[in-house]
Amino acid sequence: MRKLLIIPLLLATLIATGCKQKAATTETPAPTDSTAVEEATVPNDSIHTEAYISQRVKHIYDLVYDSYRKNTINANRQISTEQFTSAEFNNLLREATRLTPKDNMLDIPGADYDHWVMGQDFDKKLSMEVLSVSDIQAQTATAKIRVQNFEPTEVTLPLVLENGDWLIDSFITTSEIEGKKVVFDEKKELKEYVERLKK
Repeated sequence: MRKLLIIPLLLATLIATGCKQKAATTETPAPTDSTAVEEATVPNDSIHTEAYISQRVKHIYDLVYDSYRKNTINANRQISTEQFTSAEFNNLLREATRLTPKDNMLDIPGADYDHWVMGQDFDKKLSMEVLSVSDIQAQTATAKIRVQNFEPTEVTLPLVLENGDWLIDSFITTSEIEGKKVVFDEKKELKEYVERLKK
């Protein structure tokens, strides 16, 4: 008899607790100022931390560089670097390749060098160091890295969150030409190049 009484009591307790929790969640006030709203859109999880993003970028470069050293990059399709760059970046590069005559492939922005090594060839001591991670938002972030390939080159990597992880959306470098700083944003240049060819 006691066992039969315990079951209805447990059910009643669970229902009452559930109602209180529901009431508590519906009564939570929404953020009022714009700063609070923006902060609320950034998930508070491990994938949105500087540590995770830094590790993710390093892991991408480690995989690419390891394949370069083993000479497996795109050669026998063991690894494709497209899996590490954003869908928009990949689509722009494909479109630029499709629209460009075969004899003029070097006209494609970035075609005269390899953005992974920042050169046309790579040193056996090729390495990459993550310098900083900043501007972490719900779907975007920025990483600054230094590629050591014969000489050091600093690169800014805009990142986007796609398919559950961070991907590189562009490769941005700054160089000095005739005393002037020149910024090369590969994705921006590809977009402008494709737009010109479509006119």
